[in-house]
Amino acid sequence: MIIVIAVINGLVGTSFGLAVSSLAKTELQAVQFMPLTMFPQLLLAGLITPREMLPSLLRYISDFLPLSYAVDAVKEAMRYTDMTDNYLNSILILSAFGISFLIAGSLTLKRETP
Repeated sequence: MIIVIAVINGLVGTSFGLAVSSLAKTELQAVQFMPLTMFPQLLLAGLITPREMLPSLLRYISDFLPLSYAVDAVKEAMRYTDMTDNYLNSILILSAFGISFLIAGSLTLKRETP
């Protein structure tokens, strides 16, 4: 179950990078965007501090971050040997993030055809 989470989270990260980089005008600008988008996820996803201990505003913001659902799914997989509803819910939401980022990235990508 952990491998499934890792693969889906990798695809979400790739599609997120595509979406963010398609908004940038230069490679340097794309590289500068990434810490601005990744650092809040690392702080609010529950890796450092459990989400339950975050203030209500930060907990609300963390509900909109894909890494939060990956962390929740890993916690469920470590806690239970069977697939639980929370695990499946986290996987479905994480997959929806990936599809959304992929669509957003493909819509904003500039095509250069001769």
